[in-house]
Amino acid sequence: EFVTYQITVNAEFGGTSGPSNVAVTIRTWSDVPSGPPNTITLVGTDPVMLSVRYERPVRSVRNGALTGYVIRYTRVDTGELQVVNVSGDDITPPAISGLVAYTNYSVEVAAVNINGTGLFSDPVSGLSGQDVPNAPRLLGTVSINSSSVT
Repeated sequence: EFVTYQITVNAEFGGTSGPSNVAVTIRTWSDVPSGPPNTITLVGTDPVMLSVRYERPVRSVRNGALTGYVIRYTRVDTGELQVVNVSGDDITPPAISGLVAYTNYSVEVAAVNINGTGLFSDPVSGLSGQDVPNAPRLLGTVSINSSSVT
């Protein structure tokens, strides 16, 4: 897949080779990427976001020029699946937003080329960031004596 060959042809007669033609270069059709992106890491950047970092698949499994990535993420406690499409071969970390604070998510990443989506990486788990605590409840006090409050 997506391999370049040079072909030359020459005629033989009685064990004697004739002249060769000019070499012709051809390339086979490409296929979807046959390997996933590498080194997937997640960072909880704020309470409702996870930054997803990854490296391009090694060249030998890209099977052509990469045109983007697909990120699948699942909220672990509910199984809710979401998909984010990232255009282009830029590996600037995309952020997944709209998450629930301090919640565990499972993320998989796949590379995309002109032929489609390749293999997804093994799932990586990450925790969205913590949120600030809620305001304390209104507390009432009762004075017992001049040196204590309850």
